[in-house]
Amino acid sequence: MKVRGSKNDKMARQASMDLAGFDQFDITPDGLNADDQEEVAEHTYPSEDNVAEGGTTETPQLNLAAIRQTLGPRSNSGGSIGVAADPTDMISNTTAATSRRGRISGRFSKGDVAKMMRRGTSASGFTATSSSIGSSNVSVESNLWTKLLSNTNASLWNGGAFEDDEDGDEDGGGGALPGCNQAVKTWCRGNAYEAKHYFKTCAKYPSIIVLSFLAFAVLLGAGLGVVIVQKDAAVERAQTSAIFVANEVGEWFAAEFRRAMQPLYSVQQAVIFSGFFDDIPAKIGPYPERVFEAVDPKTGAKKIMRDVSDICNDEVQKKFASIVEPLNDDCRLNGIVAGYRLWTSNVMCTAHPMVNTKDFPGGPPLDHNKFVGYDAGHDQNPFWKATTEDLFVTRNPNINIFGPFTNPVLKNTTFCGHLPVWFPPGPDAAPEDVKFTLDVHGTPVNNAFGFVQNFLLWENLKEKSNIYERFSERNLEFCLTRTDGPDDVKTIAESEGCALLDDGNSIVVSTDTVSNGMWDNRVGTLASSGWCPSWYPWAVFGVTLASFIIGLLTSFVLVEKQLHRNLLYKVMPKKAIKKLHRGQTVLEKYNLVTIFFSDIVGFTTMCGEMRPIQVMRMLNELYTELDKLVAKHKVYKVETIGDAYMVVGGAPDRRPAPDAAERVAAFALEAVAFVKNFRTKSGDRIFIRAGLASGPVVAGVVGDAMPRYCFFGDTVNFASRMESTSAKMKIQCSELTYRLLLDAPSRSFKLERRVDNGVAGIEVKGKGHQTTYWIAGAKLRSSSPADSKFVDSYPPTKDVESPENVYGSRMPNLTEVSKSSHSSGLSSSSATFHSAITQPWSMIGQADSPTVPTLEAMDDADADGIIECVSSVLEHHLEKSVKARGASKKLDDLARSKIRNLVAEVSTTYSDVPFHNFQHAAHVVLSMNKLVHTLQTDPQGSLADADPIIGFSLVFSALIHDAGHTGMSNKILEEQDHPLALRYGDVNTPIAEKHSIDLALDILFKDEYNALRFAILPGVLDKVHFSKVLFQSVLVTDIATSDRVKQGIRRFEVAAGPSLNDELCKCAVCRKGEENTDGTYAGLCPLACHLEDVMQGVKLGEDVVERFPKEFNVTHCGLKRCVLNEHLMLSADVSHTMQSWENYVKWNFRLYKEIMACHQKNLCPDPTGGWFKGEIGFFSFYIIPLAKRAQLFFDKEFGHALVQGAKGNLVLWQEHGEKAAEFMAQGLKNGESEASVLEKIYALPYKKLL
Repeated sequence: MKVRGSKNDKMARQASMDLAGFDQFDITPDGLNADDQEEVAEHTYPSEDNVAEGGTTETPQLNLAAIRQTLGPRSNSGGSIGVAADPTDMISNTTAATSRRGRISGRFSKGDVAKMMRRGTSASGFTATSSSIGSSNVSVESNLWTKLLSNTNASLWNGGAFEDDEDGDEDGGGGALPGCNQAVKTWCRGNAYEAKHYFKTCAKYPSIIVLSFLAFAVLLGAGLGVVIVQKDAAVERAQTSAIFVANEVGEWFAAEFRRAMQPLYSVQQAVIFSGFFDDIPAKIGPYPERVFEAVDPKTGAKKIMRDVSDICNDEVQKKFASIVEPLNDDCRLNGIVAGYRLWTSNVMCTAHPMVNTKDFPGGPPLDHNKFVGYDAGHDQNPFWKATTEDLFVTRNPNINIFGPFTNPVLKNTTFCGHLPVWFPPGPDAAPEDVKFTLDVHGTPVNNAFGFVQNFLLWENLKEKSNIYERFSERNLEFCLTRTDGPDDVKTIAESEGCALLDDGNSIVVSTDTVSNGMWDNRVGTLASSGWCPSWYPWAVFGVTLASFIIGLLTSFVLVEKQLHRNLLYKVMPKKAIKKLHRGQTVLEKYNLVTIFFSDIVGFTTMCGEMRPIQVMRMLNELYTELDKLVAKHKVYKVETIGDAYMVVGGAPDRRPAPDAAERVAAFALEAVAFVKNFRTKSGDRIFIRAGLASGPVVAGVVGDAMPRYCFFGDTVNFASRMESTSAKMKIQCSELTYRLLLDAPSRSFKLERRVDNGVAGIEVKGKGHQTTYWIAGAKLRSSSPADSKFVDSYPPTKDVESPENVYGSRMPNLTEVSKSSHSSGLSSSSATFHSAITQPWSMIGQADSPTVPTLEAMDDADADGIIECVSSVLEHHLEKSVKARGASKKLDDLARSKIRNLVAEVSTTYSDVPFHNFQHAAHVVLSMNKLVHTLQTDPQGSLADADPIIGFSLVFSALIHDAGHTGMSNKILEEQDHPLALRYGDVNTPIAEKHSIDLALDILFKDEYNALRFAILPGVLDKVHFSKVLFQSVLVTDIATSDRVKQGIRRFEVAAGPSLNDELCKCAVCRKGEENTDGTYAGLCPLACHLEDVMQGVKLGEDVVERFPKEFNVTHCGLKRCVLNEHLMLSADVSHTMQSWENYVKWNFRLYKEIMACHQKNLCPDPTGGWFKGEIGFFSFYIIPLAKRAQLFFDKEFGHALVQGAKGNLVLWQEHGEKAAEFMAQGLKNGESEASVLEKIYALPYKKLL
């Protein structure tokens, strides 16, 4: 039936779109008056599909019986039909509205139409004043539409409705409550709805109740605490001000004291190292030589004096003055420090100034002349006895400070500081190193020279501090005391009203000055306090009420936030939401994920046979169950588009590729199994087809409005093709997914190659012919017979998860690693490699690049950044090697995915020792990468035309060259009969180096690395080249064996010499140990003793020597390649000695710690004594000659950088190495951190060079 003809016919057809079949009731649009017909037309909506297509509109046919049942019997009087109803079910099927003024396209929510119904407004925006059947004065609540929409079962429209939220009823229709107006009814319904959701959410998340109660309790406690504190508001304000001022004053005085006393250390060091004063103690001699008694004119007490006038003469005074005279000016202590004294053998020898009039204007000067010769070490004056015993007997490590004391002559309160001076090497020296023994009140003290003393003018310091003004400005009184012992408490400053301060109106603020005792400052106010204000009970009530309201509001906020969070986390991943909240672009790269697509077979036909709401209900029931499976298998649901369902494994939560593929495949099997038993409400079955594909993708959020977390890339398209070309109730996967499932950690899958009509594989649009596989079932990897049978579905039991791969569970973004931290995005391998090769040679391993992580990341037990960086270097060289084999060759995705796992597993073979650890291996890798890249990119370089497998082999050798290192040298291993020494007992075998090679090859030849190994070693010659480079490079790192070093140098000399002619170049096969006719190459082959290991290590056959004799002959050309490999490895292994001073010192300290660890186990002598000179010899006889030999392989600029780097570090070590070695020894002895020791050493050269 088409819509054509007259206006009345058009309106009738429009009405029939929602009332098709009413003619069987004799209720037709023709039976309505003109107004009713137009009103019907206003509520009529065209079919969405036909509106989209344009043209005529078919009228849907409704169930007559359902309409009759819905409308009920007609009244003879033509009265109203039924009661007002919920219009929501009708609105769910409407898309456009027609008005009297023309067609208006749009959508109305359930609530919008419900509001319009109540207000008497049609969906098209006009007032329905005459909507009735057979009567023009029937109320809006009883019109035809509300009759149709009043059926609560909604069977007319969908045969059964969803369990809707009450949002539609919040403003919905229905009769008014008795005695309540519409606004009250709406408010009650809305609040009832909110209360229902509030209590349901609180019951589901008890933490909301707990946090709300905690908020109430905290606020109540804090509020009551504030109210209680406010009872004494004035005191509270005074205490706040007092604490601030007291702390400020205390810290200021402490800092000033430290600054005033600091020059004593300079004087101490100058006296020790000047050498000028060394013989004075001996000249003064032991007590009682040169003693004469004198009487103190003030007290009449006897003083012990020594006659030192001929010793402590003007020359001594001038020398001491030259030391201390600049100090006050340099330290800005003029007017604060009044002078310095030098006590040799505890006898006052000299001072500067001897007479100080400058700091005492208008009064007697400070005259030191009368104290010259005073023997503080034997005089019984209590002060001097306590001071000298504290300095030399107790050995107080801090400056001894006495004061304040008031000098009646100077009339100035004074502090004095005392610092002991010791002959090197100090009081704990060995007997043969004792230069002088000083008697201190009967106690002999070795190597005690005496002490230095200074005077601090306390009154001047107080005046400078403005202490009185600071407190008076805030109306505070204070009493500052100094406590130097239980019975030694002195008041050093006080205000006028300090006597009125007590515990009720003041507080005590303590400042620990370390060397100047404890300073206690009682600060308070004289304002009244202690009263209870009249508002106190009301304040308690107000705080309690406010806390309850805030706690309740907190629960409301937490409920809303939880609901909002639940909704957001269903829409996109948490980390994407966090980035969006921060205004960041959400973009993440994933190297290898597995994607699942499915759709319903015959969905289009099914939609034509079902009502839209039935289709929606069916999809909701189906996808709700699939969502449960998504949560069970811990994969990520991307979206549903109609009947299409998309799931991803390995993103956004990163997982090892085999584990991700296993989870997606297990999900797919269980999804198919569920669909087999799924039935629609009408009892119909549905069928799905599914497809899986694996590969790299990029995920992110595009745009601002209606954000969605989407996946992009060829892998998404490929997975969609796998689904569209799949079969009913079957799961098709790509070849890469097939390989990943073979490595699944906890399930064994039944995989069948797809063969159609005798042809394996299918044609895929945009991909060509592809080999695909059916996933037919799976079993758990278990020895139990019950688990040995393949199943094609998983019962709804507890999920069996594979163990987390410790290396693949997290792949951090290297940019974030280098900046602290650890975010979880995957960095670009090529970007990391580019940053690595562009790092300056001198800065290798340091965090100067945002993409290359500092090698200190391991100090925080987080090696992921280093593993990623090393993996990117290996990946680059391997990809280059694969491409060199042919234009169509490329590195397989599965092999690429295994590189990081290999590096991570190699890292676990490294021991936790200071030097020969994975950090050092990574540093050697980055250095080797720089060397190899330089030679490969230089047109004249030695590796420019070489097989790229050589470059990969060199970098791989750098990675594993110290694997399994115990921190002990080969010599120690042999002496201790270590198991490794017993295993590699051959005298010609370097133990640690051979062990590293064996560990690396054992890992590489594991089954899980089959794809990677095939990419590295596809042929026999590749294995030969790889094995030769590996053994040459690693074995040569045994530089502790002098014969091996000499042999390497001889190989270099022969290789650098002229090549032999063809007649003489009759070279022998290494394994036979033969020589050529003139003996030129005799004993030069580094692999002669290890040829059997070379072949067995990479699984070469016994006939390989006969098949490829040239590869095993010691030719001049081959010798050059061997020497190049060896020198690249040797240079990379000790690259820190040719790089920056920071690199050299850091690794040098770590090597010292490692050797000291052996010494502490009594495995070797203490290296400390010879460390300084030993490093000079190491540079002179090994490093610099090595750098000069390696220089010949590079261009002038880079080769020069190697030599100059080594020479520069030698110069700095000769200048500062002795002090650096001392810092190392002291730091290790005192348990200082590495950073602390290195900071001291780094400061040495720059101070001097600047």
